[in-house]
This record gives sequence, structure tokens and C-alpha cells, in this order.
Amino acid sequence: IDRMAHSIYMLPESVFPDTYLLEVNRGCPFSCRFCEVPRMRTERYLPMDEILLHAASIRTEKNRIGLMGTALASHPDFPRIISRLVDAGRQLSFSSFRAELLDEESISVIARSGSVTITIAPEAGSERMKSAVGKRISAAVLRSTVLTGVRHGIRRFKFYYIIGIPGEDDSDVLAIADELASVVEAAKEGARERKWMPMISASVNPYIVKKGNASGNERFIDLKTWERRKRLLSNALRKKGGISLHCNDYHECRLEGLLSFAPRAAAELVMREGLSRLSLRRIGDRIVSAFPIPGYGEDHGR
Repeated sequence: IDRMAHSIYMLPESVFPDTYLLEVNRGCPFSCRFCEVPRMRTERYLPMDEILLHAASIRTEKNRIGLMGTALASHPDFPRIISRLVDAGRQLSFSSFRAELLDEESISVIARSGSVTITIAPEAGSERMKSAVGKRISAAVLRSTVLTGVRHGIRRFKFYYIIGIPGEDDSDVLAIADELASVVEAAKEGARERKWMPMISASVNPYIVKKGNASGNERFIDLKTWERRKRLLSNALRKKGGISLHCNDYHECRLEGLLSFAPRAAAELVMREGLSRLSLRRIGDRIVSAFPIPGYGEDHGR
């Protein structure tokens, strides 16, 4: 990369008001089914010297830099970059990681950066769904990452999962709970040595069918199935214990997918009819009624 994306303004109203965001890579060496980035297969990394030079010019109240990338830990100099920034007195935060890229050296420097959280995106719990989305990160790798993280002082682990992957059934949803339960056991093993138990949380999103990732006749999960499988997962995790669950807003995710297919006229419709004042659900319903969008029927919002 010869130019980096970075924060221009830091405002109290922003999502990360006290963090200067800096992109360190583009493209991705992986091919996850749900992601549009693999369509741009060339991996590009901002050289370490450029990152350090830019970081040296940043002045923020809390001296915090957020490093972002599609496959952050795949940067060939990732541990060295973190070490150099920490030695320069920077506090750091990170976007999510692929667990198989986090060796002990990487986890050690993440912990040394002052970050107490590692976010990982397995996306699926069953081997069948892991193969379906092209993200075959085993439960053993997740357990090893958590155990190593606890040993180095990481106190929070957040996991991203998807419900509604084409071909999914209830057993695949329950496999998410089983995988997270095995992660909790690894955390308990590390806790015996550390004398504290890390927090384990899961964030779940519907599989969003988008123009850049759609194939065949894929359909966005309908609301009734989403609510039922969400309850199924919540009940399973409650029985296992030790895991907090957050499910993202169905209608926001539905609208995100709709807008990836919708023509420019959809934006004009939103402006002309003042739809931005309505709920996300009603905006989505209005767009679907005005434009035929594959995979998104009007029943999805009901």
C-alpha cells in the first residue's frame, strides 16, 4: 500500500472517540464465502517503517492507536510492529483476528500493548458450516488461543458467529454452543493458574446475502427462523454457563444486504419519501416493495 486509510477527525460522537484508526493491510489471503474482500485477492501490506513513521506523527489525548486490517495478524511484521509501537509508549487496540494466525509471540505482544481483549471470528461451530463458509478454524485452535491468552494476561475474549448460513440446520446452531463451552473449559484451565476467570462473550449476526457474495438462489434468513434459532442458541448457552451473548439487530442486517443489491433509485426513494425517519424494518419493507431484490422477500421482515 502506498497510501493508508486513517482517521481524519476524532470526535466525541464517533464510535471510537479516543482512538486514532490506522489501516495496515488490504486484500486477504483467505476466501471466506460471506466476505466481499476475497474478490480483491491481492494482499497488500503497509511497510513497517511507514506505519512507525506515521504513528510517530499522531497526537491523541489518550495516545491510543487502533490498528485495522482485513487479516491483521497476517502482516509479515505484525509482532515487531506492535513491539515498536509499545516501546514508543503507544496504547493499542485491534480489529478481530484469525485465531490460527495468533502464535505465542503475537499474543504476548498484544498483551504487552495494554489490550485486555482479543476478538476472534470463527463464524461457525460445526465442521459442516465451517467448510461451507471456507473458515475452517478448529475448536482446538480456539482453545489454545484462549489458554495462551489467559497465560499472558488477556482478560476478555469475544467471538463472532453467524446464524443463517445457507444449508444450516438447528444442529449447526447448537454446535456453536458446544464450541464456546469448550472455550470456557480452556479459560477455566488458565484461570486456575492466574486466579481470575476471563470474560467470554459471543456476538451473533445473521448471514447477510450481498451482491458481492451471493451465489445461486441464496436467501436471507427469515425473521421467524432467526428468532427461533437465536432462542435455541441462547437457551443452550444458558445451560452451559460462563458465556454472555449479544445478537445484532435483524432489521439492520437485512437493510445492509438490501442496499448492496438496490439500485441508486433506492437512495432517491429514501430521500424523497423521508424514509430515514422510519424504523429500519419499515425502510427495508419499503425498498423491497419498490424493487425486486433476489433473496429478500417481503416476508423476511415479518
